Amino acid sequence: MSKIIPTFVKTLLKPSYFFLKRLVYAISFLAWVLDRRKDRINKRKEENALKLIADKGNYVFDVSWIYSAFKDQTYKTCHIIGGGWSLNKSILSIGKDDFVIGMNYSALADIDFDLYFVEQGLTEEAETKIRVEFLEKVIKKQAKTVFFKNAFGPKGIKYVLDNYGGKVNFIRSFAIHCSNDQNIIHSAQRFVKSDPVYLKQFRSTVLSSIVLAKNIGFKKIIIHGLDFGGAYFYEDQEPSDKKKKYIPPKTSLSTGKTIHQTVSKSCGVDKMIASLAVEFNKEGVKLLSATSLSPLNKILENAKNK
Repeated sequence: MSKIIPTFVKTLLKPSYFFLKRLVYAISFLAWVLDRRKDRINKRKEENALKLIADKGNYVFDVSWIYSAFKDQTYKTCHIIGGGWSLNKSILSIGKDDFVIGMNYSALADIDFDLYFVEQGLTEEAETKIRVEFLEKVIKKQAKTVFFKNAFGPKGIKYVLDNYGGKVNFIRSFAIHCSNDQNIIHSAQRFVKSDPVYLKQFRSTVLSSIVLAKNIGFKKIIIHGLDFGGAYFYEDQEPSDKKKKYIPPKTSLSTGKTIHQTVSKSCGVDKMIASLAVEFNKEGVKLLSATSLSPLNKILENAKNK
């Protein structure tokens, strides 16, 4: 009798199991299709925005310009500078001859950058003026090459033209979409694929810079200040007096407990970076955490061990 019941149950459930398996596959496939459709929509919106920006006399570059400009630098170690508190623990590990990519408020740290990205912020008008002044008086002095990315953003084209037009060059970019955690591997594969026209984005400029560094040709990429929450490095340890005026208003992340929204969402930064490490490893690219003190060290190997 004990052998009959399991066989009977298995027979009874087999049609349902087959149906559920096909249903899960169908949902996953639909998400894959929708993600790719969203990619195309994001690209079209960005192109429309950049056309208006170019029509006003601003220079718009394909990402292939970056590939060509820095292809002879790929023998170096590439450092990517995020804004998290752990940057204060790892900053001294950056060699003077290393290649460094920065973004947003990275220049509040005393680092020279080879490549730097700025973008729209969810800021009030007064703070926007400070951000633009920061670009002109700090970022441009510390960075050899600066680009504005994500022209199609929350503030609109007029905001970009009024505040950044004529002050910085623009790079073509668009956001990779991910519907759910089950599809993150497919999104990661689209994300890492080299594109001669667009800088691909996903959640965080740190991730965009990681993929860009890999596609330029760097084989050793070290990430600083990607801590998934907590204070920013300039809150944890104030910058020099001449830079203090550029520190943005404190946020809820300053409590040191709040998880950053780019992690708490589906297809979070932490999940994507784990997927990127797997994809990079297939091509012999090392993706490393700058310090064992950062939560990132739970996902990536530590640079000191390599």
